[in-house]
Amino acid sequence: MAKYALFDKNGLPKAFYDDRIHKNIPQEAIEITEEQWLEFINNQGRRKWDFNTNQVVPFDPDDLLTLDDWKTKLKAQIHQLRKQKENEGIIVIGSGGTNYQFDTSLTGRANTQGVLNSFQMGFLDPATDTVHWKFMDGSFADLTYDQLKELAGFALHYIEALFQAESAHYQAIDALANEDEAKAYDVNANWPSNQYQSQLLP
Repeated sequence: MAKYALFDKNGLPKAFYDDRIHKNIPQEAIEITEEQWLEFINNQGRRKWDFNTNQVVPFDPDDLLTLDDWKTKLKAQIHQLRKQKENEGIIVIGSGGTNYQFDTSLTGRANTQGVLNSFQMGFLDPATDTVHWKFMDGSFADLTYDQLKELAGFALHYIEALFQAESAHYQAIDALANEDEAKAYDVNANWPSNQYQSQLLP
């Protein structure tokens, strides 16, 4: 009663055999213990065979990535991070210390621009009218034209800074020389702060 396994060149199992069930076991199959078989079964895709020690060892799928694979993967992570940060908004600190969470997503920026357009087209009076604005945390505030314009300016600055950071990451990733450098690359570094100090909000 023995178990066997076929492995690819990287030590990843391709097939398992049990001599109680299989009559034609390939000659190149390697005999493994019940414990080793269970290690593969319970950690599928995370274990490989070490041909030097004849032991089951941890396996990281990233170890098989080429440098080009790594660059593609890292750029995808950077792109997702930029979108995530864009949708998380900015924290605007009022002069009295109150925090306002302002929406910088594409939809949020479009809504802000729509209201600013209403002021600029004369539908609202910049000198006297306010808009009852809902922030991302669910709080409300009556904003003047100047306050909303300041917030829109912060949002524009933040989004531009995010795209600049994304571009800088892409350039740094393109310059990576080998897989070890790629594996050590920190996708969470060098992003802009999302906090702004308001001169107009209380």
